[in-house]
Amino acid sequence: MPTNGKYVRILLDSIPGMSFLKSAKTGVYLACNQAFANYARKPHPKDVVGLTDAQIFDAETARHFVKDDRKALAMNEPHIFFEDVPDAAGTPMHLQTTKTRYADTDGEVYCIGLCRDVTESVRLQKENALVKAAYEKAKADGIMFSRIAKTLAGDYIDLYHVNLRTGSYVEYLTEDASGELTEVQRGADFFSSGLEAIALAASPRDRETLLKGLSRNAITEALSHKHSFLLTYLMQKGERPLYVSMKVSRMMDDDESIIISLSDVDEQVRRQKLIDQLAQERLAYSRFNALNGDLVCMYVVEPQSGRYWEYSSSRGTDLLGMPARGEDFFAAVQQCCHLAVHPSDLERFRAALTRESVLQEIERQGLFVHTYRIVLKDGPLHVKVRAAKVLESDGERLIFGLVNIESLVQKKNEYERRLAQAQESAHIDALTHVKNKHAFLETEALFDKRIQEHRQYAFALAILDVNDLKQINDTAGHQAGDLHLCKACGIICKFFKCSPVYRFGGDEFAILIEGDDYERLDELCKTMDKRNEVANLTGGIVIAYGIAKYGNESCVAELFKRADELMYKSKRELKARKRQIQESARSSAGD
Repeated sequence: MPTNGKYVRILLDSIPGMSFLKSAKTGVYLACNQAFANYARKPHPKDVVGLTDAQIFDAETARHFVKDDRKALAMNEPHIFFEDVPDAAGTPMHLQTTKTRYADTDGEVYCIGLCRDVTESVRLQKENALVKAAYEKAKADGIMFSRIAKTLAGDYIDLYHVNLRTGSYVEYLTEDASGELTEVQRGADFFSSGLEAIALAASPRDRETLLKGLSRNAITEALSHKHSFLLTYLMQKGERPLYVSMKVSRMMDDDESIIISLSDVDEQVRRQKLIDQLAQERLAYSRFNALNGDLVCMYVVEPQSGRYWEYSSSRGTDLLGMPARGEDFFAAVQQCCHLAVHPSDLERFRAALTRESVLQEIERQGLFVHTYRIVLKDGPLHVKVRAAKVLESDGERLIFGLVNIESLVQKKNEYERRLAQAQESAHIDALTHVKNKHAFLETEALFDKRIQEHRQYAFALAILDVNDLKQINDTAGHQAGDLHLCKACGIICKFFKCSPVYRFGGDEFAILIEGDDYERLDELCKTMDKRNEVANLTGGIVIAYGIAKYGNESCVAELFKRADELMYKSKRELKARKRQIQESARSSAGD
């Protein structure tokens, strides 16, 4: 095991998904969490430790794992890839796997692996682009592929990661067979060599537009107003030009970096052009296909006069509660919407669906979008209304499409619920079921922010340590030690009922004391001292503690240091008292 193996095991156990640690020299598993043990069809992580891939998996799978390990160990950065594999029950799942090389202070090299089930995220991405993928927050070492995945929400045929300040860039391509993102080249100045290559691949009519739109100043100016922007152009690829959509996005966690992704939209653009050509034969056909999603009702509106007519399914007229034809669309919407729109959404709906608001939004964004609920007998139904301008042979028209998005909303809500559950479980200590160190660090950051803003109310910080846990582990075994630790945690929680308890790992706990516990702090300390005295006399659970009240400290860390020093002082005194009791008992036995 690495020299800091204890912390490696704690890290592996606290990471969602599957995780493991292997020796780079022998390929032997040194540690893993329960999720990986389940995948390996072993009852416990200890049953995996000491084995190699060939001893756990079938020959093909073992060769595959060893190949990935070698690739990761040869790289100077994490090796990240996606793959479809069956779980322990044989059910297909989509995994995001990260393998990275790690060396401890003694120079021993290891392979650390993290596997996360992203099956649900992938499925939701494919169903609708409105449901954004949720990826793990980027680690301190800046894993490039994770950051890119968190910024982009869609498939691409070419991708550039560009540093706006220095101009340096990396180009990636997606392999057709595996779908794996592969680095193609690196360059020192995107705005010369990289941009020139993109422009040369574009059709002659689009080159000047690309060179202007992708200059450093143009990108900086555009991204100062919004997170991303799009450019669509023709790319010369083979015998037939290809329509490409270029999306330029600012990295979510790095203001100096941008992602430029190229997506194949040839089929969509050519289909739209075909629809436009057939518009004179049947306008309804082009209008229906101008909007995507589950379109159930469509209105065609003359912008100047307001005259309108409807194309709908059998239930389409329920979505706005207005007649199928009329002379003033916007007046009819305002007059009739209360018959269909949910009361909680009515005010917002009326403010959005005015002539001025709709035309301004279309002028600014090219598309008007508004989501609301309608009232049906079976309950509320989520609906999205979209509007766009089209130029027809006899003038401009406004096309309003009403889309049923109820299933999408339900899937999004379920996904967010599961994500919240996963995030909550990542903050809980698996043994004691109180909050863990990661949760404490997040709360510490919140307290520090309030301290800096001079709005932190009174609180105290307690550091506690369970005495003699190592002795119990050595003499009675770790199972007895775990039971001893859980009982001690129960005692701590019983004393401090109104304050959150955090386990730091090992035998140490922390408490941010607030509210009623803070008001009764002196009383609680006296009760704790009496209980420790009885425990020393009877051989019970002794808990050393140190408590520091917040005064004029600039951060929680200063308070932590003071409380930690007091805890070690308490620990020494309690051990001295225990020796005194034992010596007294021996003297009495000798007499």
